[in-house]
Amino acid sequence: MNGSLLFSQAFRPFFLLAALAAGGGTAWWVAALAGHAPMPPHAMLWHAHEMLFGYALALIAGFVLTAVNNWTRQVSASPRELIALAAVWLIARVFGAVEGGTLISSITAAADTLFLAGLAGLMTRVLLRAKNQRNYMFIPFLWALTAIGGSYYLLLAQGRHAGAHTLLMAVVYLVSFLMVFMGGRVIPFFTGNRAGYPPTQFKALNWFSTLSALAAGLALTALPGSLLAATVALVAGVATLLRLLLWQPWKVLKIPMLWILHWGYLWLGVGWLLSGLDALKIVPHSAALHALMAGALGSLGLGMMARVALGHSGRQIEASPLIVLAFALIVLAGLLRVGFGLQLPFFNSMAMLNVAAAAWCAAFALYFVAFVPVMARPAAR
Repeated sequence: MNGSLLFSQAFRPFFLLAALAAGGGTAWWVAALAGHAPMPPHAMLWHAHEMLFGYALALIAGFVLTAVNNWTRQVSASPRELIALAAVWLIARVFGAVEGGTLISSITAAADTLFLAGLAGLMTRVLLRAKNQRNYMFIPFLWALTAIGGSYYLLLAQGRHAGAHTLLMAVVYLVSFLMVFMGGRVIPFFTGNRAGYPPTQFKALNWFSTLSALAAGLALTALPGSLLAATVALVAGVATLLRLLLWQPWKVLKIPMLWILHWGYLWLGVGWLLSGLDALKIVPHSAALHALMAGALGSLGLGMMARVALGHSGRQIEASPLIVLAFALIVLAGLLRVGFGLQLPFFNSMAMLNVAAAAWCAAFALYFVAFVPVMARPAAR
């Protein structure tokens, strides 16, 4: 593999790392639960943390550091900066998975916080330098994640696990808000370009959907279980689904690179609705959490990693049979995991949970196999 090429664009290393974190982290988690692998420290928190700060943040890093080059017509990060960023991300993942006392914990915390601060710093630099006001929201967003990430380790060191869990849920909702915001921006654009029809959009609904998602996340974090949090989350769910309905998703069912994105956005709406019902104690928390993460983040993440990697490497944006299979597996994984969380008949068994995990891991393994050649080769002409 050509190392200089691999770090020439942010999506190349970070999408591969995201796939490794998603698939490998879940495989380790399932193996540890079955007694076939060492249990990571603070196991439940570790699992949630790695899906967020491992998978989701690697995905976000690859996406925003690539997209901002187009937004600003400037280079967001040099190859050396990308190597350094990937290195501290990797150190945090490796050291965070093993028991080792204060020294190992300190290395993990320092590396993870450096990664977050590095990502936030790179984005702040390029956006301010280019005066790209349309995307300034990424500056407070990424610095907020940095503050939360550092605070998580402080709480963990103090044994305040409930507080650490609250911070992780805040990140779940921040990432879900970002998916509503960015998905609402790019999915209609991609759909109009490829499917040959202009998805219906209303500016007021777009803003309402996005802001209600942000408000829902804040309310669910600050006032979990309250009527206010439930109401705002339900409103965010309805607004998200109404927005999707106006895009006429049934028209893209024959285009895998589009339907996977519409499917992920559907999960966002369902996830906010389930979060509202969770606040009302009507459905289990696990169902709401995994609708947003295994459902929305799984499908939107895999779909965007495929699209961005193909488009920014100069290749035709078409899903190969291998990637279509990966999309099908991520759909299956989300359905089974949320079905298990809802304790539905047929879904409510450890066998179904294991199938969900296997489908999830296989989807990201297929992505990795399919896209290593794309990341390691020059852009197609």
